[in-house]
Amino acid sequence: MNEMKYTDDVLKKVQEVELSILDDFIKICEENNLKYFTVSGTGLGAIRHKGMIPWDDDIDVGMLRKDYEKFVEIANKEYADKYDIVTAGMYPDCTIFNAHWSKKGTAFRDRNALNVTYPTGIFLDIFPFDNIADDDKAMHKQGKRAWTWQKLMIMSLNPKPVLHFGKVKNALITAVSYIAHFGLKILGFTPEKCYQKAMKYLRMYDDVETKRIGFFCGTQPFTTIHARSDLDPLEEVEFNGRKMYMPNNMREVLTNLYGDYMQLPPVEKRYNHAPEIVKFKDED
Repeated sequence: MNEMKYTDDVLKKVQEVELSILDDFIKICEENNLKYFTVSGTGLGAIRHKGMIPWDDDIDVGMLRKDYEKFVEIANKEYADKYDIVTAGMYPDCTIFNAHWSKKGTAFRDRNALNVTYPTGIFLDIFPFDNIADDDKAMHKQGKRAWTWQKLMIMSLNPKPVLHFGKVKNALITAVSYIAHFGLKILGFTPEKCYQKAMKYLRMYDDVETKRIGFFCGTQPFTTIHARSDLDPLEEVEFNGRKMYMPNNMREVLTNLYGDYMQLPPVEKRYNHAPEIVKFKDED
């Protein structure tokens, strides 16, 4: 499968839009005392590049669930003329369990989102971190069940997902998806029911002050977990000329993930795949 690459000009414009969205996000957080922190490659970019990784095309931030919900409420009330909030539960065919805060008048559509009904503008990724079990066995049970129900939600909507693996793996996953899709229909598991099941496990410790927090509904369930103490205090960091915050153990996390994370990848790997459609607000 041929993947599109960005031109330098288009990537620069995408990054500029995302940074402008980030500025509004930070403004809301500062005005309402909401805690946020860098997630994934955004933390790496902050440390290694003092901003976005030059070839990256997204910004990822995390929030505790209560702050995340407060942000969504404020954004929908005060910024609805400028942005759309997109997440599972808001649109019947949306299966992402984080939020895309996307700029109205723009477009950013991957191949798997060409026919969706929800807004798909250039966006900021916002991840809600839930309380997760202190006991490792209970935590793995919680995470696997939440993750599985989210994947079943995807299969209940689409028997043939867009995949980017090798030919054999794509064929195997497609076969499993077809079986799951029609099996879920027969058993009466609608996308909404799958969503509710996933949320049940994600939020099963809402009323418990657990020692850990996590986001289970990514590509893998156990790669985005923090001790609560990692956020107390947060570490201030420079990000493209603005102030952001990251977990206080981010360097340790990056070392575990990448080893010498300050080492740049080979030149031939310094790129990102462009979406099928990119449109900016000043374009027809």
